[in-house]
This record gives sequence, structure tokens and C-alpha cells, in this order.
Amino acid sequence: MLLSRSENPCSEWCIVGSVTGRWVVSVVVVAAVLPTAPAAARWHLTDLGTLGGAFSRATAINDQGQVAGFSTPAGGTTADPHCFLWERGTMRDLGTLPGTADCEPSLVDDAGEVLGASGSEAFLWRDGRFTDLGPGEADDINSHGVVVGMTGQHAFLWRGGTRTLLPEPAPVNGWVDAWAILDDGTVIGDVFVRGGLGGTRAVEWRNGRLRFLPLPPHATESTSNAIDGHGATVGTVIYSTGYHTHAAIWKAGSVAVIPAPNRGDGQVIDGQGDVGVLSTTGTGLNLSATSFVWSNGKLLPLNRRVDFTCANRHLLAGARNRAFVWMNGKLTWLPARKSAVNDCNDHDQIVGWTVVKGTRVNRTQPVHAALWSH
Repeated sequence: MLLSRSENPCSEWCIVGSVTGRWVVSVVVVAAVLPTAPAAARWHLTDLGTLGGAFSRATAINDQGQVAGFSTPAGGTTADPHCFLWERGTMRDLGTLPGTADCEPSLVDDAGEVLGASGSEAFLWRDGRFTDLGPGEADDINSHGVVVGMTGQHAFLWRGGTRTLLPEPAPVNGWVDAWAILDDGTVIGDVFVRGGLGGTRAVEWRNGRLRFLPLPPHATESTSNAIDGHGATVGTVIYSTGYHTHAAIWKAGSVAVIPAPNRGDGQVIDGQGDVGVLSTTGTGLNLSATSFVWSNGKLLPLNRRVDFTCANRHLLAGARNRAFVWMNGKLTWLPARKSAVNDCNDHDQIVGWTVVKGTRVNRTQPVHAALWSH
């Protein structure tokens, strides 16, 4: 499972050349229309059900096939969902952190530990018990049990019961967001600074020290969105002239841009280096967008807009009103016409939600957590 931080399409609930001289990315735009496969028979949809209410949503899956999400219990409402852990056909009600009314998980690791936010508190659930990590939300955990999260305008680490704030630019006068931690302790995130450096910058914390990820010439800001298993980070670089943007990849201390037409944003990256790119043009009601896949030095147009939300070793997945997967050079729509994707693991299991046909609840069709596999 590769880490990404993308806009969730759920409305129900809710690189031209080396700028450092180290490596070069050549750009070829392929004009041919890519094949779009129909929903392949080998992809199967499993409705994970609910905790007794009308709504549920799967937010994370680990490589053991355990799914974390949240759901309304019997008699509950969408304002007070419980966290759940689904495994081998059984949905377990984890409840909420004691003293809070709602729960939403962000990740489940391969040990079955669940992270997220319950009420206004970050939590870690393990061995059947919640641990309160303090105000905020918990976003990621590494194999050494170190948790990274965000609280207010600050980012924190939690290790063995001790919580510490990550170093910040001085003065920050803005916000800090850390969303991924690697096994070597490197943390990936963004900071926003008012005055001084100014604007948003993609950053990493390595050995306890804050480092701004490099910018290409003439760029003034950047954001990070996803990281692959080889340490490559993908995101967006911003140019002050016309607020122009390009998708970007940071690797081995250098940055390269993927100059998709118009304004490009790098959303996810898989283990083969394929990047999902969203390209937009216009503003307001005149805003239009199309998506690309950057693969093997070629920019492949999908001739439609989709939003990429997860990746694994060899596929990209996401949704645009309907869940899809990009795999083996093809875009395949997954079963269930009204659906979205939140996460995927390295065994090609994809989780999210689907709209279920049936009796409406408060004039709204039920939404159920979903698992796609093949």
C-alpha cells in the first residue's frame, strides 16, 4: 500500500529535466485515445454492510485484507458514526474513543492497528483498546509504532506514550501538516508560512530536522500528495505568474516537473513510477479538467476527468462519480455506478463506498462500505 493524500470524492459524508543536474525526465505527449475497458468480469464487488444503520464507508485497508471505516450503528445518525474493523466477512464495531460521540479512521496497518480521529482527539486502537493521543487526528504509523498527525496548526509525533511537536519554521505564523512517516523516521508534509518565505512548501523532517523540498526554477510554492515505496514523493509546484502549476516528483534530493497542459497537479504514484495527474483550466463555472497518467516518460491522456486517490505496486485507482482502476495501460470502471475509492493494498484490493439501491433514508439512498477485488 502506497501512501497518498487526496481529495475524497465522497459527497455523501462526509517531471522537463533535472533542475539540479542529477536526473532528466523527458516529456512525450501521446495523442492517441487510450483504450477504456468496460467493468471487467474479474473485478468483484463486496458490500461490507453496516453496523445496523443505513450508512458506512471504508477508509483504509491493509495487506492482510482488514478494512477500517466508519458506520452508523442501529438507531444512529451520520453525525455520530462508530469506527469498524472488517475482516473475513465480519464487521466489528470498535465504537468511539471514550467520551466522544463520533469516530473516523484514517489508516489500518498490517498489525491491525487503527488510527484516526474520534471527536476532537487523535486515537490509536490496538488489541481491543483505544489510546487517546491528544487533540487532533492521527494519520500514519511506521513499523516501529511511531505515529504522525496534526493538531490545529501544528504537527506531532507520538511514540510510546510521549507526544512531541515537529520542528517548525521560525516564525511559522501559519500551519504545519505532516501526513506520512517512513520506517527510517522520515516524515513528509507541508507548511504554510505567512511573510518571510511566504506560501505553502512541501517539506520533510529527517533526523528531527526540517527541510524544504527543492523548487524548480521560477516556482515559488509546492505541496506534497503521495509517496511510493522507493521514497519518491509526488505533488505540485506553483508558479506565481498566473498561479500556474505543474505536477512534480521529488527523488534523491532533486525535483522534476511533469508539464501537463494547463495547470497540473500530481495526485498519486504507484510502485512503477506511474503518476496520476489532474490538469485544469479556467475558473469558477468555466473550470474544466482532464486527467493524465505519466508512465515511462510519456504523458498519456485519459480524455476525461477522474480523481486519483490511491495506488499500489502497479495500479492507480480513484473515481469520478464511479470507481475506476488504471492497470496494464487501461482504465477500467469498477462494478457499482455510484461509487468512490479511498484506499488500496498491494494485493489489488480496493476499498471505498457505493450507493445502494433500496429504501431511501431521510430522502437519501443508503451508502455502504465497499471492497473490490479480483
